[in-house]
Amino acid sequence: MRLRNLTFCLLFVLALQARAWAAVVVTFDVPTTTIQVTGGTSGAPATWEDVYQADVAGGWGVVERVAQDAMYRTTASLNIGDGSTATHFTSLNEMVYFEDGYGFKPTAAATLQLGEKSGDWGINGSTWRTNTAGIIARYTGSTLLIYGSTLRTGGGTLAYDYATLEVLNSIISTVGDADVALASSDATSVVLKKVYVSGCQALLAKDGATVEDLHIHASETNVGLYCTGNATISGINVTGAPTYEYRAWDNTLTLVDPDTSGTSVLIGHADGVIIEQYTVNIHVNDKDGANLATATVACTSFGNIVSNDAGATFFRCIVDHTAGTFATDVSAGKWELTTAANAALAGVTGAAQKGAWVTGIAYVAAAQQFSVATDANGDIAEQTVDYKKWIGTSEVLMSYSPHTFTVTKAGHPTSTWENVTIDAPIQQTIKMIGGVIVIDD
Repeated sequence: MRLRNLTFCLLFVLALQARAWAAVVVTFDVPTTTIQVTGGTSGAPATWEDVYQADVAGGWGVVERVAQDAMYRTTASLNIGDGSTATHFTSLNEMVYFEDGYGFKPTAAATLQLGEKSGDWGINGSTWRTNTAGIIARYTGSTLLIYGSTLRTGGGTLAYDYATLEVLNSIISTVGDADVALASSDATSVVLKKVYVSGCQALLAKDGATVEDLHIHASETNVGLYCTGNATISGINVTGAPTYEYRAWDNTLTLVDPDTSGTSVLIGHADGVIIEQYTVNIHVNDKDGANLATATVACTSFGNIVSNDAGATFFRCIVDHTAGTFATDVSAGKWELTTAANAALAGVTGAAQKGAWVTGIAYVAAAQQFSVATDANGDIAEQTVDYKKWIGTSEVLMSYSPHTFTVTKAGHPTSTWENVTIDAPIQQTIKMIGGVIVIDD
């Protein structure tokens, strides 16, 4: 009691493992109402049961075990690691509830793991809930692994900055006007696969992050995904009607096979770019239905389509150029009239963000997107083709559809497939018959 009176701090230490090189040590700091855990390894990690046993031994009274290895409630914050000691904390098949005002965070040199990894999937996941903003993994050198689990915060920012981050088939949600900072530009490594984010916008600032199958729903802000890093996201779905599905800054955000097309985008810097792309897989048969090897499949874009009169007429770019004065550029043969039907195939209406002509933009004419040969099975290697691109703070639309496919092979007439809007992944078998491509459903 004399020590407590002098320092106003009650500190209990419990060595819970016989592993001297990675002994789990649990302490409690009264003034900050914070539990700290150090030690543990991936093979023998620290757990909530360790924390509970330390609470019982120390008489802290801040951890309640509702069911052993299954459900815990705490009226304290949890720090995983001390900033230098290698620490590994794992939670499997558990529900953990932090009362108002308390949260958790892995510090430098520490790993927090929820669930287990099995291939590209998470299993044996846990559910952790805070009733206030949870500040998570905001320390260089920390690691956050979320496998088949759910994290939920009562409001504010749920942040995973400055960390090594891997999230597989998990749910991250907040209540109230909040952000989920999935990874800052300082993050070491970021892998997000099959992740569902709800009640908040998702922030992603890490260049080169691996992101696949990201679903953002019911953002409480006006943006679904706010990305400030150069990132390619394969398979994203934004639902719940935010004002803008996607927002970029001075970076390039590439969306491959998005479930939600960029119907409304926001770019905050002149150098910002958002690109919408789709994958193309084609199988070629001859007229008898046999696989056709060494056939060349080529894809050509249409050229940007614009309108300078709010959709009354449409023009197609036929010469690459930087726009000056529209009438002058038309007279110089840089544009030609095209049809409203072609504009519709390109997703162009002539409105802002949807094909309105803007001076100073580098417009492009029709160009080959790829030319590849079929293999012995009649298949081409998967290709990725631009459908739309938005650039700058005016979110100027660059359209590339409708596309044209040609298939050539010695001894066969050249065959064409025209007016193809690539606004979804293409997985198609085509048959060469007398110079005509027949589409096999």
